[in-house]
Amino acid sequence: MRIAGLGSFLFWWWLILLPLLGQNLSGKWSGTLTQENGGPYPEYFFVMELEDRNGNITGYTEIYIDEERARFQLTGTFDGKIFSFKESRLLEEKTSSPRLEWCLKKGRLVWLPQGAHELMQGLWEGRSLISGPCVPGAIYLKRKSPQQPAPNQARGATAKRVVQEANQVKQIGDRKIKEGNAFEVSSNQLVLNIFDHQKEDEDIVSLYLDGKRILKEHKLSSKPFRLKINLDPGIQNHHLILYAEDLGKVPPN
Repeated sequence: MRIAGLGSFLFWWWLILLPLLGQNLSGKWSGTLTQENGGPYPEYFFVMELEDRNGNITGYTEIYIDEERARFQLTGTFDGKIFSFKESRLLEEKTSSPRLEWCLKKGRLVWLPQGAHELMQGLWEGRSLISGPCVPGAIYLKRKSPQQPAPNQARGATAKRVVQEANQVKQIGDRKIKEGNAFEVSSNQLVLNIFDHQKEDEDIVSLYLDGKRILKEHKLSSKPFRLKINLDPGIQNHHLILYAEDLGKVPPN
C-alpha cells in the first residue's frame, strides 16, 4: 500500500497481540519484500541477519530475484515492539538485468509473536544507488521462536502480554475474528490494492474498518482494485477485517 501525508498511526489488521517485553531480534529472518506498481518486480525473496545488543541492531540484508542478488549492511534500533532500520551501504551484488537498480532501504517493522514463530512486518522506502527514489513497498519476515528459558531461569521482570481491545470486532455472523498482523503507518490516508493472488475463481469479500463496512461483497480478480481509506485521526489503533462472503469455486483460495 502507498502511504503519504503526516501523522503517526498504528494500523491493525484484525486483532493483534502486542510484543513481549525483552524480546531479542538476533538471528536470521526470512521472507519477502514487495514493491508497489511501477517497480521492476512485485516481489523479492528477502533475508535479514541481525545482532541485537540491548536494542541496538547491526547486521545485513540480502535480496534475491531469479539470478540477481545483493547484500547490504544495516543498522537499527528495537524498542520491544518496533524495529527501525536503515541500510548504509551495498556490500556485494550480482546483476545482469537492466531493469534492476538496487535501493538503499529504510523502514519500520512491527514485531509479532505467532505460535511457535515470530513475525516482523511493515513498510519500507529507499533511494536507488543510481537514479533517486525507489518505488516503496512492504516487508514480511518470519523465524522460528528461540527456545525460552524455564520460569526459574528467567531474569528481570516477567513479560506481560497485552491484548488490544479498542474498536475490536470479535465476531461477524457466526464466525469469530482470527488474529492477524499489525503495521505502523505515517499517514491518515491509505490506499489498499485488493486482488486474488492465486487462481481467480470468483472469491467475494467485504472489508470492515473499526467495525464499519467500507467495501461490500466485492468479487476478486487478478487485477488489483484500489481502495482509498481515510483514517480517523482521533483513533490511534485501527482494525481492518477482511471477511470472506464466498470462497469461490476452489475453496480455500
